[in-house]
Amino acid sequence: MFAWPGSPTSVRAVRQDHTLKCYGGKTIVFSLWTIQDTDGDDASNAAAAAAATSNPRPAVLYLHSAVGARPEALQALHTALRAGAHFCALDFQGSGLSEGEIVTWGWCENNDVVDAVKFLLNKARVKKLALWGRQLGAATAMSYAARDPRVSCLILDTPYSSLDDQMDLVVTQAQKEGMSVPSIVLAAATKMLKRSVRKRIAKKFDPNKLAPKRFASKCKCPALFGGDTNDGVVPPSMVKTVFNKYSKKRREMVAFTCEGSGHFGVRPAPFLQACCAFLRANLYDGKKSVPRDVFPDVADPTGAVARGAEWPPEWVAKLHFKVEVNRAMHLKEWNAARKAEAEANPPAAPATAATEDMGEVVAEEGLGGALAEFEEMAAGGGAAGGGAAGGGGAGESKKG
Repeated sequence: MFAWPGSPTSVRAVRQDHTLKCYGGKTIVFSLWTIQDTDGDDASNAAAAAAATSNPRPAVLYLHSAVGARPEALQALHTALRAGAHFCALDFQGSGLSEGEIVTWGWCENNDVVDAVKFLLNKARVKKLALWGRQLGAATAMSYAARDPRVSCLILDTPYSSLDDQMDLVVTQAQKEGMSVPSIVLAAATKMLKRSVRKRIAKKFDPNKLAPKRFASKCKCPALFGGDTNDGVVPPSMVKTVFNKYSKKRREMVAFTCEGSGHFGVRPAPFLQACCAFLRANLYDGKKSVPRDVFPDVADPTGAVARGAEWPPEWVAKLHFKVEVNRAMHLKEWNAARKAEAEANPPAAPATAATEDMGEVVAEEGLGGALAEFEEMAAGGGAAGGGAAGGGGAGESKKG
């Protein structure tokens, strides 16, 4: 049982965890919080869940970022409940407790959303649905909403414009932070990185077909965009690119700043309050599907539930801090392992000129070592005279 503290008319919600076998055979895990419309103690969570769906409330489906999972969704949980909506959060394939090996940048994530929406509309008695996504989740929300008119509204937290743009930015940022790599090598490395991503996901995978800037003009529902002025992963300019392609009559933009944490930070109160107001305005139409007057907590935006407690609650901020510490620790370990592997097994220098496609002549797993070799070649003039014989000689010396 989840009871919202801080007001006499607290929101009471029941959480249940579910699994679904999605298209392709993988099983995903998701959690559903249903608002309980009855008072008093319940004999069990199952009975409370049944009572919770006695009225046709709307629902918010949260889609996490490329490095996130369901814990990330807790920042949005209280906001959705305050707006009077049930809340659902899933682990995409390859994330959290769901099956799968890698994040596929929309290739499999779209199928996950299809199955989760079917569950909410058919089994959870949801009548109106909002999608709330962050980074990859925002991109996936847009691609889905462009094809399904049943989506009532979107909250798009830092959507990137395209996967190609995102990878270009990563390499460019590395150069700005002191990675001294010649431009010709940088271009080859970027191309190699994109090819590696495509190879790992699927032969037919084309990131350009899943680019948010491509779907923006096809979405017909209202959308609230969020851009973090302190974000180095998805900068405001990238969010603005997608925002400008969305329908002018249906779009809103809220700029905010996450102090210190940047892209992975806890969203500040003004943004979450704007999201709550946006959900209230777009999930209730006054008709039989979801009549606003059924729920007093929604009818009065300035009521006790809206005013109560922090945005977000203190326990959410504490949990987020623990998750980030854990993420940083594992990232450090992963980087150290990759560095040791690259040093122990450096790739052979390519047998062609440095201006040719790195993806054809260098093992993709050895990107770090390859960049170092190219930098040495460029400094020594190797890029100009890297013929077949010279390249072969370099390769032999590396092996020795």
